[in-house]
Amino acid sequence: MTPLATCFPSRAVDLVKVTADYSALKEDEISVSKGEMVQILSSNHAEMLLVHRSANENNPAAEGWIPRDAIGDFSKSDMDSSTK
Repeated sequence: MTPLATCFPSRAVDLVKVTADYSALKEDEISVSKGEMVQILSSNHAEMLLVHRSANENNPAAEGWIPRDAIGDFSKSDMDSSTK
């Protein structure tokens, strides 16, 4: 996988698509579903990503940690071009 800092130095990432369902295990994590769009805000050394998910018809807006594996391997080409 490409390190986040290489793809997106010094800024929050635009929207990326969740590629695998994840159910939160801790209070500071959020659950996400495959196909949802999230904004990556930060990462840590434990391969976790801090993300923001906008409100949708099924869930309120939320911010929390998800495992990097939940978005798979991505690059700038995977970002939602409609946000630019």
